[in-house]
Amino acid sequence: MNWREWLIAYRLAIFVGSLALGNAAIWTALGAAAEPGQLRVTFFDVGQGDAIFVETPSGRQVLIDGGPSNRILAKLSAALGFWDRDLDLVISTHPDADHLGGLTDVLQQYRVAAVLETGIRRSVPEAAAFDRAVAASRIPVKFAQAGQLMDFGDGAVMAVLNPETSVAGETIDKTNDYGIVNRLIFGHTEYLFTADVTSVVEGRLVSGGFNLESDVIKIGHHGSKYSSSAPFLNAVHPQIAAVSVGAKNPYGHPTPEALERIANVQAKAYRTDERGDVSIATNGEMLVVQTER
Repeated sequence: MNWREWLIAYRLAIFVGSLALGNAAIWTALGAAAEPGQLRVTFFDVGQGDAIFVETPSGRQVLIDGGPSNRILAKLSAALGFWDRDLDLVISTHPDADHLGGLTDVLQQYRVAAVLETGIRRSVPEAAAFDRAVAASRIPVKFAQAGQLMDFGDGAVMAVLNPETSVAGETIDKTNDYGIVNRLIFGHTEYLFTADVTSVVEGRLVSGGFNLESDVIKIGHHGSKYSSSAPFLNAVHPQIAAVSVGAKNPYGHPTPEALERIANVQAKAYRTDERGDVSIATNGEMLVVQTER
């Protein structure tokens, strides 16, 4: 079975956190490029929204969310090169416009091998446009639920921690707490992607026995005061907190409460509104942080 067939099928497993190892050392630099064989995660500056690009050591390319607009296209072109129009996996964490808006353009302009999404039905234009683009491109779709494990075949493994069970086909207006939470492991380093889940889901993950410890966390809901609870951050124990947030956004994100909780666990916060794109590469031992500004 080749990679694309395997990815479409996925391999289900109960994630018990046995892959979690010790914290990695951090080196922060401007303009430091990742070496071949490293894993790189880039938190794109797409304004008030999320868009995360993952490139594994063997060159597998994964996009998690696409931000609110077609701004994602320029970001992807710069990251992949204008000649590269292939993505191995697109993950739509939940059907909110600030995460989903740019994905329709991505699906129309890139060859995507597979899509992972919640399958929640919402009567908003962005969700309808995304569904049409998936259907038009005949992209294989899988619906997320805790326990799915994606082994990229090069030492990088991604596990789905939320939603707890499949919600495909359900009509849900408040989608945040059904968003896809992923934990990416490579060597001795871990990244936790939290979509927009609130402290309700965070508490369930902590009490559910998941190994959440991760070197890098994508702060939930752009630094809302209703996410990144103290018990959750203590369980994750991150060294780096990436905050995807738009400059001068009307919501006051990231909130002082969230920033204080991040500081209390001694994590260094990197905000896209202040730093632009934030790229964090690892060889499995050391983290290298590169910022646009």
